[in-house]
Amino acid sequence: MARNNVDLQTTDGTMHSQTFTPDGEGPWPGAIFFMDGLGIRPALEQMAERLASSGYYVLLPNLFYRSGPFAPFDAAEVFKGGPELDRLMALIHTATSDRMMRDTAVCL
Repeated sequence: MARNNVDLQTTDGTMHSQTFTPDGEGPWPGAIFFMDGLGIRPALEQMAERLASSGYYVLLPNLFYRSGPFAPFDAAEVFKGGPELDRLMALIHTATSDRMMRDTAVCL
């Protein structure tokens, strides 16, 4: 299976994304694997790899790209509340419905 980084150009900047492709020759059916609220992390990459190993071309876009690079979140710390939750909520608020629809159009 191949895994590659790809930068998608949007009207708001560069959306860093990853692609996961099955072994062998395509074409393959495509899937956009949208991240959850905690953002891109190893668990999501493993899920995307699993989809690719089942024969799908998978795109995993970073929907928090508007905020620039950020340190990964520790779910246990986020769910305790406090500064980690505040930091996460600041990113989540950048992901409005209108922005996500525009991002999805670029992904397609």
